[in-house]
Amino acid sequence: MSSFSKLGIILVLSGITFLGLTTVPVIGHAADAGTTVQQSTATLKVEPVSGSDGSLTLTSVPSYDFSKTLDSSDTTLWTTPTGKLTVDDETGTGAGWTVSVDLSDFTNAAGTNMSKGNGWTMGTGAQTTTYAGSPTQIGTAPHSLSTGTTLTPGNQAVGILSAGQGEGLGTWSTTFSDAKLNFAKLPAMKATYTATMNWTLTSGPTSDTTSN
Repeated sequence: MSSFSKLGIILVLSGITFLGLTTVPVIGHAADAGTTVQQSTATLKVEPVSGSDGSLTLTSVPSYDFSKTLDSSDTTLWTTPTGKLTVDDETGTGAGWTVSVDLSDFTNAAGTNMSKGNGWTMGTGAQTTTYAGSPTQIGTAPHSLSTGTTLTPGNQAVGILSAGQGEGLGTWSTTFSDAKLNFAKLPAMKATYTATMNWTLTSGPTSDTTSN
């Protein structure tokens, strides 16, 4: 199921179940004359967190506001996005996941397309990803798919964040900075121009996908 929003909203995707992990006991032995050594085991069984349903969820996405009074010399606008890209992987399987995003054309209230054919592109900004769960878990962080993702309005989605096999378990949040909007031609009409960003979370190597 898909839902869409003006430059960012929220999405939920159902996921899979948890694995339990155990250790194997080791037989005791005598170290040397007069000394006896015995070994026992300490077992950790990983269970779902209380209240968790074992799902993979895209819980929040950032929004971008490039509002500024333009003049004829402007070709780039900069902004700091609000909100974070947050993925919560409570599946416990370590199957991995990927987040991609696409950008629609910019239009005004009358539906006039201002970005198509006018050389507009949008950079989502530099990414910083940190673990956001509690308590802190042992695990490997997901990784950015590029140092700065550039989107072309009306084009296909671009991968932005990925967790490989065994990565990205728990809750991870990504912040963005220094986002920019480039344009070769400025709109002449005074208006607010908006575009929709569709954020897609894909679980594992399958096509189990949800958009936001």
